[in-house]
Amino acid sequence: MFLVVQASIYNEPSIHESYISLDLRLVNGTSPGQGRVEVYHAGEWGTVCDDRWSLENINVVCQALGYPVASEDNLPLQTSFGHGMGNIILDDVTCLGNETDLFECQHERYFETNCGHSEDISVTCLPVVRLVGGRAPEEGRLEVYHDGQWGTVCDDGWDMNDANVVCRMLGYAAAADPLLTVFQLGSGNIFLDEVNCHGNETNIWDCESEGLMVHNCGSSEDVGLRCKTGGEVLEIGT
Repeated sequence: MFLVVQASIYNEPSIHESYISLDLRLVNGTSPGQGRVEVYHAGEWGTVCDDRWSLENINVVCQALGYPVASEDNLPLQTSFGHGMGNIILDDVTCLGNETDLFECQHERYFETNCGHSEDISVTCLPVVRLVGGRAPEEGRLEVYHDGQWGTVCDDGWDMNDANVVCRMLGYAAAADPLLTVFQLGSGNIFLDEVNCHGNETNIWDCESEGLMVHNCGSSEDVGLRCKTGGEVLEIGT
């Protein structure tokens, strides 16, 4: 199943639709930003072999789809999302990390490969939300990622449904405190205001809002929250 992310109702494209590459997709993922890597070439979708796969390759895929760059320190757990059934289009892909698409990286000739579908590569990208300035990983000022930048979220209309969506994106079961104001104020752009999630969304960008960078608030109203630990954090991608 190809995971499709619907547009937000304010008619601005969601982050995935803004960045979705016409020749790259993630398939079979259970949440946005994860799945088996498939590329489009010569009129068909096919898979990518895991030979020579690296952190740089992962970052090229994730950046092309609108996700933050990862490092060895914060790279999510990489797991398999099943085997493809079509042709294997790319093998021995070697990226430097500054490419905008996998096709710009070095690779063998198209469809020339020495591997089978058991070596199809999958990717799990970093989430497009983070908590900053907290005393523990599960709390902090909320920041969201868009177009290569991190920005804050205004607390107008913010409630438990909104916080639950964010906490699940970060691998927690739910939110503990949906709105805290004890964290340092942000200094960048305010990206979202009047966020209204139903609670079943998998991405905050799929919730209703005023629209990207449309707001009537200042940094003194930045959302801060705490997620419910209840044990270990779930690994993103499991």
